[in-house]
Amino acid sequence: MRVWKTRASRDIASAKGFLFKIAQRLCLDFLRKQRNSPINTVEDLADLSVITEGHDAADAASLQEKICLLAEAMVTLSPRNREVIMHCKIERLKRKEVAARLGVSESTVDEHLSRALTKLEEFMRARGVDGVFGK
Repeated sequence: MRVWKTRASRDIASAKGFLFKIAQRLCLDFLRKQRNSPINTVEDLADLSVITEGHDAADAASLQEKICLLAEAMVTLSPRNREVIMHCKIERLKRKEVAARLGVSESTVDEHLSRALTKLEEFMRARGVDGVFGK
């Protein structure tokens, strides 16, 4: 294309010299472009070290919304049910340890836990969120 354009505007004295000059300028253009915006080619995309784990923005927003709803739901529980949920689900204590801390039997802890989980599930389901507690 460059040869055609140049030949149309003026005569080419030396074809060999002209082609070498074009090649030189093309190489310089290529090097300038590489320096300004380098692009590394990759044969296999699986070789790229791209982190794909984790949440995308939509998942993160959804999770944050669920956490806020769960916080609202926790406020609706009785103080004892809230305390049992906190010990069992947040602190991950065993029922025996929770019973000892609260001075009640293990079956009482089970009862409070069951009521609290049921109430939390109902609260979340009423707001369109299912499967929060893995049931």
